[in-house]
Parts: sequence; C-alpha cells; structure tokens
Amino acid sequence: MAAKRRGVLIDVGHGGGSFDFTVCEAALQQGFTPDIISSDVHAVSVNTPGKPFLPWVMSKFLGLGMPLEQVVTLATAAPAKAIGKVLAAALEAKKRGVLIDVGHGGGSFDYTVCEAALQQGFTPDIISSDVHSLSVNTPGKPFLPWVMSKFLNLGMPLEQVVTLATAAPAQAINRVPKLGTLQVGAPADLSMVEIVEGPVDFVDTRQNTRKGQRWIKPMQTVKAGRPFGRPYPTPFAWP
Repeated sequence: MAAKRRGVLIDVGHGGGSFDFTVCEAALQQGFTPDIISSDVHAVSVNTPGKPFLPWVMSKFLGLGMPLEQVVTLATAAPAKAIGKVLAAALEAKKRGVLIDVGHGGGSFDYTVCEAALQQGFTPDIISSDVHSLSVNTPGKPFLPWVMSKFLNLGMPLEQVVTLATAAPAQAINRVPKLGTLQVGAPADLSMVEIVEGPVDFVDTRQNTRKGQRWIKPMQTVKAGRPFGRPYPTPFAWP
C-alpha cells in the first residue's frame, strides 16, 4: 500500500504462474487495484491453463467486476502513459494493418497519452465515440462532434478529422458501397456542421484540461435523403 502511495505502479503481468484469483480478489476487495493490466506471454506460459493472452487476462478482470472502460484503459492507455512512448507491439500492429480506433468514452481518453502518441507519429485510423447511458454524463462529453473537435485542436487538419470520423470507419465496416462519402450514388446520410471560432475548453476522462480556438457544432442530420427533425413522421420511423 505504501509503495502504491509513493507512485509505484502495480502491474498484473499475468504469466504462466503469476496470477492467483484468491489473491487478486482479496486485493480488489480491499481497494488495491492494479495500475496496469498486462500479460507475460512466452514459449512456456502460452501452453499453461491460465491462457495469459492479454484479451483473456482483461476478460478475467471484467469477470471480477471491473468496469469495461477501466479494464480497457488499464490495458492500453495506462501502460503507454507509464513508459511515455508508444508500445512497440502497437507500432507493429499498425504496420500489420490493425486499425487504431479512438473510441472516446467515459473513461478511455487521456490527453497526455494522446498527445505523446501524436508526437511520435502514432495517429488513429478512426475517430469514434463510445456513447452510452453512463458516458454521456461524464465531463469529457464523448459525443462524436466534440471528440472530433478535440483532435482538431490537437493540430489535426479539419479534412483529416472529418475523414477519420466518416469515410475511414465506413471503409473499415465495408457494409455499403460509397458509405461515408458524398459521391454520386452514395447513401444520402449527411451531417451538417458549423465550425465555431472562439475560445473553448476541453477536458479528457482524467480531468486534464486543454484550451481550444474552435469547435465543431452539429446543425442538421440527413438520413436517406430526409432531414431528421420536426415534423416527425407518425408512426415514428426513419429510413
């Protein structure tokens, strides 16, 4: 406990013989939570019954009652922040074609991590939000236009921000031809926004604040060629 108070980071490091449910459960019950969720995968540990692959280790903590966003943060943002540089495994994954998705929710966006990653050229492939009944009430306001505004004020060009929030995820999903574009024959799903110029304050999920000079304000949504809003159709439905 004293070491944790001094700033010593508690790393799970689940390997072939270093994770005991009884110990972990007791620690969590006493409020002694890990700072990092990681695995210790090597030629021996991969064949042990505990299966110390990171997603499986994360699943164990999920099963122990840890909220999903916290589990994801401790396995991604937390270790990146701890070492101050992008993990080599993440760089290799990106080279292999693994898509890096922002997924800004109620507990999964840290300015200090994001800024360090951008400075090292580790940019996201998709800008997205994680909106649900809990995250919508958090200070970070993870609504997509607001998330896009954060990246806009981190120095990312407007065109890139828009592309990563529209065409890029549409291409990744690959569900409908030309989705996420304004090409002739594309689905007429549009978002009309205004770029508001002026001082603005942002906050991440760790209460880190940043000043900005402009933000993206949603003005109108068009779904399948029909503007969304009053008067609403009866019965209520949209193409």
